[in-house]
Amino acid sequence: MVGLGNPGGEFAGSRHNLGAEVVTELAERHRGRLKAERGLHARVCTVRIGPRTVLLAIPQPFWTGARASIHPADPDHPADPEERTGRPPVWPPG
Repeated sequence: MVGLGNPGGEFAGSRHNLGAEVVTELAERHRGRLKAERGLHARVCTVRIGPRTVLLAIPQPFWTGARASIHPADPDHPADPEERTGRPPVWPPG
């Protein structure tokens, strides 16, 4: 799960950091410790949520650069939905 946000105090507590705040809360609730990971421009940790192991990540550049930060974390799963499915993403889902 990737929580997007913007670094720095300017955006603290704003809607621009909601994703990062959710990931931080999940890490704390499930005893994870987000830390810098070599090769990624992100803070990451792995936690257990129920029966699943979940990788949590918060990219460190502004959210517009997040894809390049996180994509190396899971090379088997392309970050671009179109790369995964062959179709462009649909919004709203369903």
